[in-house]
Amino acid sequence: MPELAPYKAEYESLKVSLSQTTSNQVKTRGRIYRDSQGRERNEDDLEVDSGIITFADIYNWPEQTLYMLNVTERVVLSVESLAEVKLLAKTWALKDGVTVAIPNSPPAGIGGIGSKEINGLICDGYILNFASNVNGEVWYSRALSIQIHLRILAPDQEISYQLLAISQTEPDKGLFEIPSDYRHR
Repeated sequence: MPELAPYKAEYESLKVSLSQTTSNQVKTRGRIYRDSQGRERNEDDLEVDSGIITFADIYNWPEQTLYMLNVTERVVLSVESLAEVKLLAKTWALKDGVTVAIPNSPPAGIGGIGSKEINGLICDGYILNFASNVNGEVWYSRALSIQIHLRILAPDQEISYQLLAISQTEPDKGLFEIPSDYRHR
């Protein structure tokens, strides 16, 4: 695995469903970390009636393992193989069962739209075409090898994802370890 620059960042994603009669939006906030060994941790804060539940995924790419944590309930599930997870990277669910897989690296040969600075990083932009009436754009930082901004447009919804408050520092190594008091499922 090539050496990747470490970072930590906050993110925000927004899914807006639009129709002629209603409008609904779901906002997710969280944090994302990568260490110099190539391990990644993604944390999502989900609002529910009883408060906020935090989930975290720890991707240990060098060892090809995935740990899925419910931080609130202190439960962990481990996945033996990352082969399929690595291929899908990130999947956004659109209406009517349509899903869109977003690659971790910039799409090859798909319309480059130039470069711009986002949150202090130079990013390359690409046009994405998934299916009829579903398209978007992604802004990718080559320095960190990550997506900084993503926007997908469909006839009845819009999805956006943006990294915020990016720090190019090594995260605490404890973020990539499973605490001993977690229950395994």
